Amino acid sequence: MDDEESAPCCRCGPFRVRFFPPGLVRPLLLRLLGEGPKTGFALMKEVAQRTEGRWAPGPAAIYPALRGLEEEGFVRREPGSLGLPRPYYLTPKGREAVRDWEGMKRSGRDELRTLVRLWEQL
Repeated sequence: MDDEESAPCCRCGPFRVRFFPPGLVRPLLLRLLGEGPKTGFALMKEVAQRTEGRWAPGPAAIYPALRGLEEEGFVRREPGSLGLPRPYYLTPKGREAVRDWEGMKRSGRDELRTLVRLWEQL
């Protein structure tokens, strides 16, 4: 079973409503790393805590996303000693992406409020 199938959801009649859309994993990881360096394990725990257990991502969700972010230059890892945790850090490109995401999130809230208002009128 992949992470998308196992992600918590709400069944509303024939519809499945996900609590955490898969497309938000990477922006979430960048935002958490914007607060300071963290290991993949620490990121998994932090997401579970902040979503109040509604989504507790496993390694199959976190590490491929982190690898992609690293390959694209948004995060980096320091070379470390064998067996010691190696935290991820934001790069300047990653910090810029977090700023862009925060701006988009603000405008998205306004659009979401409008959508909710329209939905309630139906």
